[in-house]
Amino acid sequence: MSGSAEPSKPESVRTLMTQSPFYPVLQSFIRPDAGIDVVGNEYESHVQIVSGTEIQGRCFIGRGTWLNNATVYQRTRIGRYCSMARGSALGAPSHPVSGLSTAVLFPSICELMGDYETEIGHDVWVGANATILSNVSIGTGAVIGAGAVVTKDVQPYAIMMGVPAREVRRRFDEETCHALLVSRWWEVPHERLIDLPMDDVREALKRVTAMRKASADIESAAIEHLEAWLGAPDAEPSV
Repeated sequence: MSGSAEPSKPESVRTLMTQSPFYPVLQSFIRPDAGIDVVGNEYESHVQIVSGTEIQGRCFIGRGTWLNNATVYQRTRIGRYCSMARGSALGAPSHPVSGLSTAVLFPSICELMGDYETEIGHDVWVGANATILSNVSIGTGAVIGAGAVVTKDVQPYAIMMGVPAREVRRRFDEETCHALLVSRWWEVPHERLIDLPMDDVREALKRVTAMRKASADIESAAIEHLEAWLGAPDAEPSV
């Protein structure tokens, strides 16, 4: 109705809007709480879904993940704090090409395409118009470059580019990648992650280690590993 006030939003949604610099220019639907929708998709909290995103069914979307006009095919699991750019296709099935037809109108074609699960780890960034095929596993921290087509499993913290996608390098040196995986920082409560120095991995992991040690919610061996890594001199940057 013309001139009517905009409906009020829950406090949790208003807070998320002020935290996201992209919200004013993108029509987003923010799920502040966990839940399951009518087609069996399961969501953790703080998921942002930009208008135009299609989530087909039986998917899992982890906390803090951003979906920007992406297509998420059925039985795709996405971890926490992932960023899926415009036009990305996640868990795309392959059509059989050796038979009479490739059309999904025929039930037998759907059967041949299979009912595979696609696994995407935490803190994964998928660039614009990139495609991840079904039955593929993407390691935590990986980056999939714009326009890349991923046809096989991707290692944690690998940067992938091209068609078919190939690894060009890792985001960090081997020791740092391992420390990040051991820390499982994405398990820390969301409100405690907000103020971490995201541009300083060592300082951020120092604070995460202190949090997890204080709460005793991680194995002692993991704490020992992180403390040893933090006590070591900085490694040379990955090239």
